[in-house]
This record gives sequence, C-alpha cells and structure tokens, in this order.
Amino acid sequence: MNALADNPELEQEERDRIRESFQAVSKSSSRDYTKFQFEGQAYAKNRLVLAVVKKHVENNPEITVQELTQAFTDSRLPVIIAPIDEAREIADRTGHRRHFVDEPITLIGAEIAVNNQWGAGGIEAFIDLAESLGYSIVSLNQTDEFRGWIRSLIREAKEREDEYVDIVAGDIVRGKLQGNYQKSAMVCSAMKSLMREGDEILKSPPSGLGSSLTIRYFLQEE
Repeated sequence: MNALADNPELEQEERDRIRESFQAVSKSSSRDYTKFQFEGQAYAKNRLVLAVVKKHVENNPEITVQELTQAFTDSRLPVIIAPIDEAREIADRTGHRRHFVDEPITLIGAEIAVNNQWGAGGIEAFIDLAESLGYSIVSLNQTDEFRGWIRSLIREAKEREDEYVDIVAGDIVRGKLQGNYQKSAMVCSAMKSLMREGDEILKSPPSGLGSSLTIRYFLQEE
C-alpha cells in the first residue's frame, strides 16, 4: 500500500486515500514513540527509566541493592532492576536483552542492570513512582517537535533571503519520520498552527490533514 501511495501515475487524492487506508489498518499495531523530558534531556520510555535510576544512585551514593530495589518497587510495575549476572544469563539463554546489560550501574559491592521492557501503561506507573521520589518528568508533545522542524525550514529560507517557502507535509513525514504516515495529521496540525496572515494553503487533501497538504509561508519580518 505504501508503494501504491508513492506511485506518481496516480492522482494525489487517490494516493492520499491509499495512505489513509494503510493508516487505519496499521493503527492497532503502531508503536508508541512518545518521549519524555528529564533533567533537560529527551528520552524514550526505557531510557527514561535508566536515566532516573542512575540519577537516584547518583543522589544516594551509599545506597544498597536492597534499598534501591525497595525505592523502585511498585505493585503496578515489573521488577525494574536485576543483578548484572542474572540479566546477562537471561540475555544468553533467551537471545533477547531484557535489561541494559551494556550499561550496568555500580553500587557498593554490586552491579545491577535496569529493565528495558516498557509499555505505555507501565511507564505511566513508573513516572508516578519517580515523581513520588522527587523527580520531575514531562511528556513531550510530538506536535511541538514537529513545529520545531517547520520553524527550522522557515528559518533556513529566511537565511537564504527567499521571499517565501513552500512546505509539504509528506516531505516532513518522509524526511523526518521515515515514512510513518500515521503522523501526517499531527504534522499538518503543526503546519497550520504556524500560519500567519498572508500565508496560503496551496494544496489540501479532502480531509485537510493528509500528506499532500502544502502551505506557502511568506517570510515576513518579525
């Protein structure tokens, strides 16, 4: 379906309909790529957990394995840490690394590895736990990230002293999101939110939120 959607012999509206059908089919199995901000850095779910545990050890340099385990135990969560030898044995036996075995954390007299298997529900419970320990975590809205990409394209055009820049949603999806057309609506919403008086929608799919959306941004003085 992706190949058909990229077929230049088809009308753009037909290509958009194919992509929308593909999105509907694949939506149920799509992965959650939400990122979270902690200590000024953006992390995916599993690396957020690793960063928080590392920070807690840094803040409590005398902490023991038992104390660390107790701090990060919650009935809603899987076991978060494991002895490094146990984590490596699991990886060798199953062929899957279920812990950050290459990034062990050293405690007094022991090394541990952090669980790297996290889904959306589990990470929400982990964030609740982390915040109860005094750590601030912010979920990053992907639309804000898309706005940042669009602003950078506008800024580059200004630096070239262009009169305007035409931005196509599909170009952003292909260039920044590896062709993940499920994000097209969010990209389009970000594009529209940055329109100013005088900017023009040159092309819009029937829904208004498809990859063919093209907006001309005039490079006005701030």
